[in-house]
Amino acid sequence: LLSQEGDFEIQIIIRDDGSSDETLNILKKISKKTNRIMWYQGENIKPAKSYIDLILNCGQYDFYCFCDQDDYWDPNKIKVGINALKNIYDPCIYYCNAILVDDQLNTLGSNVYKKEPYNDIYTTMCASNVIGCTMIMNHALIDYIRKHESPQIISMHDSYMARVCLSIRGRIIYDKVPHMKYRQHSNNVIGIKSSFDGKIKQAVNLIMSQPSVTIDKQASEILRLYFDDIPYDNRKWLMIVSDYRRNILTRIYLALSKKTRYKSLTRSIEMRLAILLGNR
Repeated sequence: LLSQEGDFEIQIIIRDDGSSDETLNILKKISKKTNRIMWYQGENIKPAKSYIDLILNCGQYDFYCFCDQDDYWDPNKIKVGINALKNIYDPCIYYCNAILVDDQLNTLGSNVYKKEPYNDIYTTMCASNVIGCTMIMNHALIDYIRKHESPQIISMHDSYMARVCLSIRGRIIYDKVPHMKYRQHSNNVIGIKSSFDGKIKQAVNLIMSQPSVTIDKQASEILRLYFDDIPYDNRKWLMIVSDYRRNILTRIYLALSKKTRYKSLTRSIEMRLAILLGNR
């Protein structure tokens, strides 16, 4: 919570998914030592829906961040993000670059983003660039989400929030300066592949494999929940995305569209082939 001097207090709310480990005992011990940490236990509904459940149940604050147990934030990460958001009163998301490190926090020599990613509604509906662990969201966005039905179909929490924010004409702010370390190890649910073999496997998987929640399903869910608040141009694009696997002409249009802009020629080819095959 911001004060007039620009300082803020942090409240940490943890959702335990009921897994059979020592999480509950650790949380009980920590919560006895500080009132900055609150926690509750819910069903194991996988990461994406767990984070949305947190949004709905964490209470009222000025700004909100997603955090996983694996994250390593720089000391200034939250302050920099809040300073970027504090004078914005429409729905808005801030996110930053991150340094790739191994599981011992040794740098791997590069950042997640080599250049500024595209954060327009057209590209984001096909391929969101926002990494959840770097996100800070303002109250206007979270309050909007809370006033609507909880989504039943959701790909990942970070891409969902970015897509909703842009759909209702909110803003996304990207900070090219890294403010956290992004671990790469075998336990990552979603990782950044750095080896040549890893990149080849990742490319083939992206083109040929179909995710459990495809972009057409996600677009349809956003239209269902927020239709009245989506401007006409954005609504038109979401309808194209939601229809792309059912209509071959729409699929070709989406695959070849100049409105979508990807981070490199290689990624553009991968994404457009995946769309053409109906695998996004």
